[in-house]
Amino acid sequence: MGQTVNKSDPYRKVWWRGQQFDERTKSALVWAEKQYLSRGKARAPWRFGQGSYSNGSMSAGTHSGGGAVDIMFAGVSAKQRKATVKWLRRAGFAAWAREGSAWGTNNDHAHGILLGHRTASAGAKQQMDSYRDGRDGLAGNGVDRTPRPPRPRRWSHRQNRPIKK
Repeated sequence: MGQTVNKSDPYRKVWWRGQQFDERTKSALVWAEKQYLSRGKARAPWRFGQGSYSNGSMSAGTHSGGGAVDIMFAGVSAKQRKATVKWLRRAGFAAWAREGSAWGTNNDHAHGILLGHRTASAGAKQQMDSYRDGRDGLAGNGVDRTPRPPRPRRWSHRQNRPIKK
């Protein structure tokens, strides 16, 4: 059985589940969500709060380019929140849980930026650097203590899977 090869243009913009992404970001999200759903009981598909190529009021410009996503946590257990961040990171996202009063009422979410995305905004690229440095991607540049994959990963759109670096 041969390897699945994705021949679509990785940076072609697409609408998916009410948000705009590009084919590369969408393929990474499809893979990560499939892993998330297959490894837990009673898990529901992710609900996206914000995609890419948008200018949400709290995103500080990180969503204005490609590779960005927010996955909402309303009604999701602490274990499911951790699993969401875990599978985003395993797919090749710089990802963090954004929780607490700083994010407003009922606005807890996972925020992710697909590492190495060519059309990511300047702010998103700064978050990629922050992630690689073990930081939280916020203006205060705090330490990120969330577990990470043992080896760094990047998303291969062509191969439809993460590649260990």
